[in-house]
Amino acid sequence: AGLALPGLGVVALNLPDPPRHTNPDKQKGSAEGSLGLLLAGLETRVASAGEESTEAGFLEVAGVEGEWVATDQRVHFDEEGFLFMEENASSE
Repeated sequence: AGLALPGLGVVALNLPDPPRHTNPDKQKGSAEGSLGLLLAGLETRVASAGEESTEAGFLEVAGVEGEWVATDQRVHFDEEGFLFMEENASSE
């Protein structure tokens, strides 16, 4: 699974876990139910009621040019940085 946005392309992606012998930090490539990790070169923030939030909110993405693009995707990040779509995303 992953997340692609119009005008930005793919912004998050689940990948296979790295091989154990090359992964001393035990980094995961995917998390069940997630859209994946943010791809390199992108920044994101989650906004709720127009303010940046550490909880669930609407995804905003900045690419290489640094311009923030607001989306209608309601999401949250877990403590490992995986992106999850909120269940009620389509109703807001």
